[in-house]
Amino acid sequence: MTDRNMRKYWTIFRVVLENNLMYRGHAFVWMLFDLLWIGVFPFIWFFIINAQGGEIQGWNNSAIIVYYVFMAVLSNIVLMHPEAHMAYEIYEGKFSNYVIKPHSYLLYVFLHESAYKMVRFLAFIPFAVPLIWAIQHFGGSGAVLPQLPFIILATLLAMPIFFLVAAIIGMTCFWLEDSYAARTIFWASSGLFGGQYAPFELMPPILNTVASALPFKYAIYFPLRLISQQVPRAEMLRGLGIQLVWIAALFVLSSIIWKKGLKRYSAVGR
Repeated sequence: MTDRNMRKYWTIFRVVLENNLMYRGHAFVWMLFDLLWIGVFPFIWFFIINAQGGEIQGWNNSAIIVYYVFMAVLSNIVLMHPEAHMAYEIYEGKFSNYVIKPHSYLLYVFLHESAYKMVRFLAFIPFAVPLIWAIQHFGGSGAVLPQLPFIILATLLAMPIFFLVAAIIGMTCFWLEDSYAARTIFWASSGLFGGQYAPFELMPPILNTVASALPFKYAIYFPLRLISQQVPRAEMLRGLGIQLVWIAALFVLSSIIWKKGLKRYSAVGR
């Protein structure tokens, strides 16, 4: 990418960031919604784990609270949702404005979502102090410090995985008049097969089997597990390798769908 293109995309990111900072109420509300992971799910599992003697499949109360605390953090960093925005612009015919512009539409959307996530994370920072205290109180901070480089890398790789899947769902609007059904299935599937509701060790084995064949597990659950528990080095390397494979596969798939979708786009709008 040339310096001119770098400046162009930086300008796009800066403008979108300034716009999100001006209208930050939307990001703040959704950030609060992410905190529900901490306010509801851990206490459900506390009762279940305590009833089973204090530990289930290596998960105890300390690991569970760390898991859901970082679920809230991860939601404000990784879980991008460009599909609704893309579907709206394609459906309304406003997508035509981007076809003639000299920049990548998908990269534009990625920068748009990244700026929005940055604003959400800034709104999340005031809640970080009690959350850090909770992690230290439950003993979940020191155990995984040797895994920190793997945690950072897994989180960075998780971002394009989730983004590309969501973008592919948004592209279904090239063929569907309204992709709301596809988006609803995507939202439900990412939560269930991504481990947002609970660690897979605490769920029926069939769910873990199905999730292992889908990208959601490596966009959500894998970095969460690295944060919550000590994981063998070989398993961490294997997980990072699978993440790279998913990024490559989703990039190729999204490129194919994008080219075919452009041929079907008629710019009629509603």
